[in-house]
Amino acid sequence: MMDHINHLASRLTLDEQRTQMTLWSMAKSPLMFGGDVRKLYENATFDIITNPTLLEINHFSSNNSEVHLASGDETRAWIASGRAARRYT
Repeated sequence: MMDHINHLASRLTLDEQRTQMTLWSMAKSPLMFGGDVRKLYENATFDIITNPTLLEINHFSSNNSEVHLASGDETRAWIASGRAARRYT
C-alpha cells in the first residue's frame, strides 16, 4: 500500500515561508489559509500565520512602500507606518 503524501504541502523552506508571509503583510494582501487548521497546533506554520506583528502590519499599517537605501545601490527595503508612531522595515 502506498503511503499517503500531502500533495498540497509547501515546498518552501521555513525561512522562505516567513519571508513570503512578511511580504504579503507589507503589501496588505488578503491573508487566507487553505489548510486544515486542526493539524497546525504546535507547528511552525501556525506560528507564522498567527504572528501578531505581521497581522498588525497587514491590518493597521499605512504608507507601505519600497525605498532605495542608497543611490546607485540595488538594496531596497519595504517601510510602513504603524499605529502609535511605529515604523516597520
